[in-house]
Amino acid sequence: MARSRPGITAYYNTLNWHHLYLTRADDGRTVLELLSSDNGRRTAYPELSVDADGVTRVGLRAVIDGPAVRFEYDLGAGWRRLPVELDATILSDEHAALIIDGEPAAWGFTGAFLGLWVQGLGGCDVHADFDLATYRER
Repeated sequence: MARSRPGITAYYNTLNWHHLYLTRADDGRTVLELLSSDNGRRTAYPELSVDADGVTRVGLRAVIDGPAVRFEYDLGAGWRRLPVELDATILSDEHAALIIDGEPAAWGFTGAFLGLWVQGLGGCDVHADFDLATYRER
């Protein structure tokens, strides 16, 4: 996992998303972290960092409940919820619209996605192994 961020995302476009991922902390430990982007303004949640060092299998899931996105993880001891509710409305066409002088100049058009995300850092060739991905309506 060197120099990469494998995880899951609730995603609208390159400016509007929430991302739960594994990475390396400065001291070399593996940690689970959360990052959001609202119209390109990124928000990190360092207070929610979870120690995942030594864990060989990690479960991740996103739950969308009306206007809220919640992320959960399983490091082998059962599912736990991160103690934050994120704004799901930033993943909408209306939120992504470009407004100039109070009028929409361009509408969003992709719609919201849930998905797997692997981000390579430092120009390296990286990959992540996901052995199961399931989408289910609750």
